[in-house]
Amino acid sequence: MFELKYFVIGLIQGLTEFLPISSSGHLVLLSKITQWEDQGLITDIAVHVGTLLAVIIYLRKEIFFLLKKIIQFNLIESNIIFKIVLSTIPAIIVGYFIYDFVNLYFRNLQLVAISSIVFAIILYFSDRNTHHHKEWRGISYKEAFIIGLFQI
Repeated sequence: MFELKYFVIGLIQGLTEFLPISSSGHLVLLSKITQWEDQGLITDIAVHVGTLLAVIIYLRKEIFFLLKKIIQFNLIESNIIFKIVLSTIPAIIVGYFIYDFVNLYFRNLQLVAISSIVFAIILYFSDRNTHHHKEWRGISYKEAFIIGLFQI
């Protein structure tokens, strides 16, 4: 059963990470639906690291291109990396301070359900009211930071 549990956890993570839904929430739901013992935050982090590695492998050419532009001091392309770093900083800072709180309360089934519904409604209205698309190269530093805030 041990191997099946972790295979299913990895499968759920892989299927839900790139959808506009909470892959972490689905990992919490999985343990409730299957009545398996909650796999815990460390396992959730491990499967997210696996997803990160898959993304790095998939985007390796683009990542090497951007890193090369930084080394060459190509400021236009280097700005993209700085914006990615800027948009990551809020999650790192907030995550550091709320780790214990998340570990205690964010694995609650009711909280996962309510937050999934609330954010689904927000995504629905924001998608419905968006009439233009912006190229990722056109994102300002302020917008990158705001994206990082919403990623929290």
